[in-house]
Amino acid sequence: MKRQPAPSLLAAAILLVAGLAQAAQQPRTRTTVGEYRIEAARVIASLPAGWQEFSGGVTMTGPSMTLTCDRLKTWLAPKGQGLARAEASGHVVAQGRYVDAEKNEWRVRATADSARYNREAGKGVLEGSVDAEAINTATGDRVSVKAQTVTYDAKTHLLDLAGNAQPVDVKYQPAAPQAKAGQTEGKAAQ
Repeated sequence: MKRQPAPSLLAAAILLVAGLAQAAQQPRTRTTVGEYRIEAARVIASLPAGWQEFSGGVTMTGPSMTLTCDRLKTWLAPKGQGLARAEASGHVVAQGRYVDAEKNEWRVRATADSARYNREAGKGVLEGSVDAEAINTATGDRVSVKAQTVTYDAKTHLLDLAGNAQPVDVKYQPAAPQAKAGQTEGKAAQ
């Protein structure tokens, strides 16, 4: 004889499915601040203080990057000139494009527990279990970093990598050599 689920268990499952369906239909807030577009399930703002706090599946998109996180707090720059600073926390993922001083373009993806950016100081900081990878779009070379804290100074173009209990791990991997025309897998064409 098959056992039937208890009526209360069945009712709880139906309510859970209905709740998930309703959450999926909830409208998201969309805010544009300067060149950044921010989407989230919820936003709280203090207009006199000039800050906004976004939560619930936050996505911030800018000209050359996208950041996703659980929570994002932003402060507006004076006279409506974009963001003065931002702080992200919870499952932070930053990805985008970076052009170095030699005009090399890199695709970058980094994960961290939290991130902060201060426009006036020109510094961005990733903190907590930082795992980052950059791929040179022209050569395919890769650089990967595992650290506790990564600080980037946009004014000097310097990276400051710091460990904690674990040492900093930096790896450079040149792109695999490409087979020349008429060659296959390192063998000369016959």
